Amino acid sequence: MNLNPTLANHRGMPDDRGHIIPPPDQPTTQSPMTIAISIIVILLLLLVALIGGFYVYIYYFRIQRPVPTLTGDAPLPGLDADVEILR
Repeated sequence: MNLNPTLANHRGMPDDRGHIIPPPDQPTTQSPMTIAISIIVILLLLLVALIGGFYVYIYYFRIQRPVPTLTGDAPLPGLDADVEILR
């Protein structure tokens, strides 16, 4: 006989008569809607990462790199000011 009345209410534990209350059934598969939402969220995160990477590439690597001119010289920012100081 179970002397603790709180245990009788728990699933998987025997009640006063010794009968075991079965635990609730656990779903073994996910619904198709859950899988679809998960795939959409993952694709959106990948899209955000791709856009962020492209932004970093354009604004932090392409803009700061000197661009060759028609004469083959690469203009460097601040070079004119240094030349004026040296004159």
